[in-house]
Amino acid sequence: MHRTVKNSLRKALTLAATLAATTGAAWAQPQMVATLDGADLPSFSQVNFDEVNLGETRQLVIVLRNQGSQDLEFLETPAVQLSGAFAEQFVVIQPALEVGSKLSPNASTAFAVRFEPTVEFANLNANVFIFTNEQAAPFRLSVRGSGTAPELEVLQDNDLLAAEDQVDFGEVTVGETATLTLDIKNAGSGPLALSQQPEIAGGLGELVMSIEGSVDTQIEAGESSPLTVKFTPSDARPYATNLFIHTQSADGNQIFRLNLTGTGVEAEIEDPGDDENDEQDDNQNQDDDQNEDDDQDQEDDDNNDDDNNNEDPDDVEDDVIADPNLPTGNDDIDENDEQVDPNDAYVADPNDGYQGDLDDDQQDDDQQVETDHEADQVDIEIDPDLVTPLTCGFGAGFASLASMASLGGLSRRKRRIN
Repeated sequence: MHRTVKNSLRKALTLAATLAATTGAAWAQPQMVATLDGADLPSFSQVNFDEVNLGETRQLVIVLRNQGSQDLEFLETPAVQLSGAFAEQFVVIQPALEVGSKLSPNASTAFAVRFEPTVEFANLNANVFIFTNEQAAPFRLSVRGSGTAPELEVLQDNDLLAAEDQVDFGEVTVGETATLTLDIKNAGSGPLALSQQPEIAGGLGELVMSIEGSVDTQIEAGESSPLTVKFTPSDARPYATNLFIHTQSADGNQIFRLNLTGTGVEAEIEDPGDDENDEQDDNQNQDDDQNEDDDQDQEDDDNNDDDNNNEDPDDVEDDVIADPNLPTGNDDIDENDEQVDPNDAYVADPNDGYQGDLDDDQQDDDQQVETDHEADQVDIEIDPDLVTPLTCGFGAGFASLASMASLGGLSRRKRRIN
């Protein structure tokens, strides 16, 4: 019984020693723990740098700590290795290590990874490896980022402006204010940074032109920020100044400049008499139009009278029948004319040998009638009492023609009798 207890105790002590040796060996190994911003970063984790503009740099710091009981030895030189298709887009700042490239238990160090993109691409990536005596497999991290490029655009009414372009307010009445709005847009793939607020400087224009409000100093890709500029001229004269927009990049501050111009003009003074003058002009124009209408009507009447006066006198003579009782009008007949008895008549004997002479006389008389008729129209004034109104309805004009025709007939009968 006693011997049995002793054997059991011996086995227990042996087991305890074995367990102690095994546990001690485990705690005697190194143990590396990585953290980023205080959070554990296990092997095969991904570290994202997000978007970084070309020429700019973003850096992340990773802390390494040995939580084991033995030294943590780094087996490669340099201690942190970088590889991958876009490894040249990243830079590793090596950790500070103890002599022999090791890290004592509970000791810590840190290394940094910088992302410095030179290519505008959305997925620039690489791998970080750390080889130690902790385990056979290396510690591995995946790093990635996007290379972007901001692009400043300045627009007015959706029209793209180039550097040194002129922006004109036009003519503005003295004391009044004109405004225009420009859009500062980031047409690139990365954030656009303004190093300061836009400013107006230079020339007389800086005294009368100003910026209203402020703009965003960080403009994301595809976004824009409005810029309002005011112009309040104090005198009637042209003004000019400069508008500066400052952007920030890895190469330093960039300046985009525009030329602002505008002209102050005096206010127009309206003459109160202008309305009265306009009304007088309208009345005068109406009177002129009425006079033109009256002149046209008079011209038409004169043309009608001319047409009536130009009728063939032979036609009138055919239409007019002289009254045998018509007075002779001796007072209006030429002194050389003799009074003719209207009852006198010359009847030619058909057998008379003078018939040929009579025909010749008839032709002469007809010719003379036409001549006398034209002379009578010019020289003879007809007494209205001598004219018998016509019953054919052609009016006073034909009555006058009838009188002249009668007088011409009297003259013709006189010559025939003679």
